[in-house]
Amino acid sequence: MTSARLKHCLSILRWRDTDLADASGYRIGEVRTWLDGREHPPLAVTAWLEALVKAYSAVPPLRPEHEKFAKPLRPTFDTVPPTKAFDPERRKPMEHNLFAHPVTIVVGLGFPTEVKSVTDAIAVLYEWPPSKRDSAHMVAFNACKAALAGEIEAETARGMFVAFVRRHDLLAPRFDNAIPAASNGEFGAPTVH
Repeated sequence: MTSARLKHCLSILRWRDTDLADASGYRIGEVRTWLDGREHPPLAVTAWLEALVKAYSAVPPLRPEHEKFAKPLRPTFDTVPPTKAFDPERRKPMEHNLFAHPVTIVVGLGFPTEVKSVTDAIAVLYEWPPSKRDSAHMVAFNACKAALAGEIEAETARGMFVAFVRRHDLLAPRFDNAIPAASNGEFGAPTVH
């Protein structure tokens, strides 16, 4: 990511260099070397920031309460949304929001549940207690909303949801390699996806 693109991403998010440092966990000096172009940000930061910009751009801005009542009775040219070209891939019923691989999480008293689609993920995020909602929750929720609107791919939303689930230690361990290893007389360690 070039310094110009990094600055553009920060302007879209309305962040300063200190905001990026706080959100990413890097020191302000490192962030400033990225902005000056002396170094490139790590690939993980680049991918995370691009996903944030996509999710942020896909969600319409919140309108203040007083503007909701000031809407004109008839649509005007500036209030009618532009039409998008018909995309048959986006119009497949509920297929565009399915995950390629389900995410298995632990809910309730430790019961594994498969999250197979963006709709399932947004239901989990919606039920998350408001007092425990953090920036990871907001990013995952906005990404899922954007995926439902067809603005970003379902797999991008899945990545944001997996990051949220990992951060809150909800990802269920997988035991699919325990059977072959046990047949050799050894016990396999669980893998996590």
